[in-house]
Amino acid sequence: MNTSRFIPVLLIGLTVAGCATLPLKNDRHRQRLAESIDSEPSAITFMNYCFFEEIEAPSDENQLTGVRGIVAMTESEICIMDGVLRNAPKNYFLKIPFSDIEGVNNSGKQVLIKYQDRMIALFLYDWADFVSDPELNLELYQSLVFADVPTFETEERYRFSRLRTPDYPSLNPIGEAFPNSESESIQSILAREAARDREIERMHGR
Repeated sequence: MNTSRFIPVLLIGLTVAGCATLPLKNDRHRQRLAESIDSEPSAITFMNYCFFEEIEAPSDENQLTGVRGIVAMTESEICIMDGVLRNAPKNYFLKIPFSDIEGVNNSGKQVLIKYQDRMIALFLYDWADFVSDPELNLELYQSLVFADVPTFETEERYRFSRLRTPDYPSLNPIGEAFPNSESESIQSILAREAARDREIERMHGR
């Protein structure tokens, strides 16, 4: 298989569907982020792009606008800021010690953090910024739980207008797929995406 053809096709597909953002994965990203949050790179235990919004609890407004930003964890606190890596933070920066978080909740499609009189809704994404990633949401949730942040139960579900519902099953707090008879199987989703990539290749004469 010629992988040199696959990567451009993947990027074309993501550009057509939404905005492709390089995930925060490497040491250079960690170093730049550490400067933004005034921390040592080695102290960062989690970092990812997200959309977030503060909600005055309780709230009857379930449709949110959302702010593009970054969520990061160190050994003792969580940091939330707006912007992307090259310019964060722009106008918003919040650093919360784990001991001050009243609770965390994960529904699969969102992570809710209860802090003082506020609720913060977080939707994490990987490459495509138009869909919330249940596995990343779960990773953040579990990282907070492992840091002894308490959990809480809620029926509140929020959504951002720019994000669509994932085509794959949501994950519950322990990483199991929620039963959903209307959800497509992962195999059928992968097959559909592969067919779309082949069509893009054909259109570009690959």
